[in-house]
Amino acid sequence: MGYFIVIDDIWDVSLWEKIQYSLVENNLGCKIIITTRNREVAEKIGSSIYNMKPLSDEISGILFYGRIFGSREMCPEEFSVVSTKILKKCGGVPLAICTISSLLANKKENIADWDELCGSIGSGLAKDPSMEGMRKIMSLSYYDLPSHLKTCLLYLSIFPEDFDIGVDRLILRWMAEDFIKQVKTGDNLYEIGRGYFNELVNRSMIQFSQARIGVYSTCRVHDVVLDLICSLAKEENFVTLSHDIEQNTSLQSKVRRLSLQKTSGATSCEMSHVRSFTIFSPAIDSMPMLSSFHALRVLDMEDCDLEYHNLRYIGRLVQLRFLGLRGTRYDGELPKDLGKLQFLQALDLRGTQVKELPASIMRLKRLMVVRLEENTRLPNGIFRDLTALEELSGGKFIESTNFVEELGGLTNLRVLKMDLRAMDQSSRETLDVDALGGLPSLEFLYLSDYKVATGETLTVKSGMFPRLTMWFSTWTSIVPVFRRGSAPRLRGIEEFDFNMREMIDAWNGSLDFGLENLGCLERFTAEVDDEEATEQEKEAVVEGLRRARDTHPNGATFDVHMWSGVQF
Repeated sequence: MGYFIVIDDIWDVSLWEKIQYSLVENNLGCKIIITTRNREVAEKIGSSIYNMKPLSDEISGILFYGRIFGSREMCPEEFSVVSTKILKKCGGVPLAICTISSLLANKKENIADWDELCGSIGSGLAKDPSMEGMRKIMSLSYYDLPSHLKTCLLYLSIFPEDFDIGVDRLILRWMAEDFIKQVKTGDNLYEIGRGYFNELVNRSMIQFSQARIGVYSTCRVHDVVLDLICSLAKEENFVTLSHDIEQNTSLQSKVRRLSLQKTSGATSCEMSHVRSFTIFSPAIDSMPMLSSFHALRVLDMEDCDLEYHNLRYIGRLVQLRFLGLRGTRYDGELPKDLGKLQFLQALDLRGTQVKELPASIMRLKRLMVVRLEENTRLPNGIFRDLTALEELSGGKFIESTNFVEELGGLTNLRVLKMDLRAMDQSSRETLDVDALGGLPSLEFLYLSDYKVATGETLTVKSGMFPRLTMWFSTWTSIVPVFRRGSAPRLRGIEEFDFNMREMIDAWNGSLDFGLENLGCLERFTAEVDDEEATEQEKEAVVEGLRRARDTHPNGATFDVHMWSGVQF
């Protein structure tokens, strides 16, 4: 059997030598394509080398001028000559053009800055197409960053090449490391961190890889950028990777932030001064004893298999600010003395089998983010004490019947995700949209499987949900109707699942979601159970939704699916 294989981004000949032994030479016309940035590697591996052509002057100009001025035509005449020189030095390399243009986008007022940058590039990639030339250009962008962004960017050297980094995970870790500073009292640290992240994206130092409406959810670091920041982080003893310790044993007593990306002998190093510890699944066999850490602020073991591990020592890591156990399948108990972690800000237990949170969690006055599985039991009265809470995702209550009312004291709550299947029937039938709508900071709301009393409606009144941007309602029968002046920032209504028969009955035959009152709405999606409705009712509802779509003041997109197959 023949084969066609593409192997992307080989940096070292030795790696190819290991791979080629697995490839059978069977004279059946098999083909292998290898990409590399290193010409020496290409010459040693390949019998036929294809050199990627640089971008044309025209395409290079579109990238460059578009990023800075919007178009070539909008470039002021006095910047024309130096722009041409800079473009020539970029040599048609897309990453170089995007990086330099992002840097210059913040210097549009002073041509002297442009001349200085042009001189700094030297011969540029036009004469030096090597990795070293590219790295020199990236260095210019790095050293142009303000100090706080340099620190945040270096921190990304913790993650492996081509790794999808959760933006929330990153920002919460920046917060735990004290990288994010308030400008004035009352500023929200998470929002400041989001601003830091957006600035790094705008400067082309980070690439976003996934996004929902207006918000990045995951990101990556380009290989060239990662190579640069790993080198700088090593020089400054900012981050230590496992292979660095293997190559230089003198680092063993100086580690501050340790990243174990593969099985190694790094566990022999001194852990007592480590502030941040990150371990990835290939390195789980090198997991050190938690008792060896004395100054740990960040403990991140996301996606490592901890099903048979014991985490009872966590309660003694009294400096801990971030505890990430997402995707670990950990099925043990959390220590009862978890309440000793008085500095803890973020607790992520999604993808674990933790059955309940210890009651001592209510002593964690600084806790801002709690992420749980749907069936993880929450202590009754938890919200009375966790007043700093900004996000609650998952969890269930056993006895409480007024949990929404208790949420009313969480004035900092930004994100609420709750599956109400775990509630008793009385809790599910008393969903208080008035209490939820009064949360002054709420931006993201996800509610699943809630119920309302027969004949009752859910009305979002004027002034409710002042900061909400996203609303999900899944596995429900009744969804809200929005009045004028409500949810002024709402941009996305997603997965509105409802029963047409129950909605029509609740509203006495009239079904109008009030979507025209949501001036910022960009997207509306719905899943409609219309099996009990009459043909006339189906037609009336479909027509009403079409009219709402066609006349919406913001031109929002509508995606509606009817169970019966009626076309929207």
